[in-house]
Amino acid sequence: MSARPSISVLSLLLLLLPCTSLSDWEPIGPEGGEINSITQSLTDPDVLYAASGSYPVIVVRSYDGGQSWSQVGTYNGYNYCMTIGPTGILNAGGAHAVYRSTNGGVTWTTKSLSNVYVYSMVAHPTDPDIVYAAGYQYVSSQWRMAFLRSVNGGSDWTVTPLLSEASYGRCVAVSLSNPDIVWVGGYCTTASPYDPRVFKSTDGGDSFTEVVNSGWNDDYYLYSLAVHPTNPDIVCVGTYYGIFRTTNGGSSWSEVAQYYYYNYDMEFSRLDPNYVYVAGYSQIYRSSNAGQTWTKISSGLSGTGIDNIAASLGQASDAYIGSIAGFFMSENYGSTWTQSNSGLTLGKVIAYGMSPSQPSIIYKCLTDMGVYKTTDAGNTWIDIETPLTCGDFCAMATHLSDPDIVLALEGSG
Repeated sequence: MSARPSISVLSLLLLLLPCTSLSDWEPIGPEGGEINSITQSLTDPDVLYAASGSYPVIVVRSYDGGQSWSQVGTYNGYNYCMTIGPTGILNAGGAHAVYRSTNGGVTWTTKSLSNVYVYSMVAHPTDPDIVYAAGYQYVSSQWRMAFLRSVNGGSDWTVTPLLSEASYGRCVAVSLSNPDIVWVGGYCTTASPYDPRVFKSTDGGDSFTEVVNSGWNDDYYLYSLAVHPTNPDIVCVGTYYGIFRTTNGGSSWSEVAQYYYYNYDMEFSRLDPNYVYVAGYSQIYRSSNAGQTWTKISSGLSGTGIDNIAASLGQASDAYIGSIAGFFMSENYGSTWTQSNSGLTLGKVIAYGMSPSQPSIIYKCLTDMGVYKTTDAGNTWIDIETPLTCGDFCAMATHLSDPDIVLALEGSG
């Protein structure tokens, strides 16, 4: 059976009204949905931005530290990463293009980058004109790990391949204490397993030197990189299987965590550099001693696709993540997480059914969010328990005369 395409809540028709134009489409909930990236204002820690995993990308903003959200803008493309500069300019990366907003995400300009995928972005901490990115470019019939740099706030970009063999760039990091130090990580696909590869620049990206560590050659891939906020010699990287750490700028490395899977995004807390966080698809890992040892911290989380994490710039104890289920925040260094989806209507509907006898009763299954029921045509929703064992429902049907009788097909197992 082929997979049934999902439908964004934003574009779900209000089922009780006739469809005459796009103006008849409106979000009816429930609240939640896929968050692909999160970034926080450098001047006001209560201001957060997040971008959806949908096409077009939906950009939302919070003025109260993630307690509530509202949509501010959209752009046509896919979102893989987003960053904010010291003057509030937002830059985002995706497939064959980068995007830029100078008015808080309300409107966006698109800069096409043919045959380039951008997976990670970081703004220079003090110079609003400089933005760094990592990804891969199609060159000579193969993809090559690439470093990207803008020197005019994201309006224009130069793309520099870092390897001559087939490879992919996945992460970029800049030293806050010495912004001339830039790191780029990824992996090479010409060997088995796919070898992690890391490059370091000490001149702001003008030139790079490969950093070698034989210890990570059997780990597959390399997804994330983070530099200590005050000590540029301390760097952590996340591979498919574990986490490595250097205290001498990359001259030598030690493996500090094994079988901590995926490690898609990593960030030191600027307010307390003892704390480092890693997003690992369906779980979070934390270090409280600057990356020397690590602990799994996932209490309260739900949803897969956790590939972005942000340590708060307002409170040292706060951190934020996004998943397919929505936005989550912690106020105790990640020990527990609370879902905070007020105003978010980004969920992907994979199946729904309306009662023929009572059309105001609707059931919906949303990807990684569960099954919801409304009895008032979408004004309010109830999260209902289901017998899900191997995945989301892919089809639902309501009895012709009894709305309490629902048949559902479980389609991910």
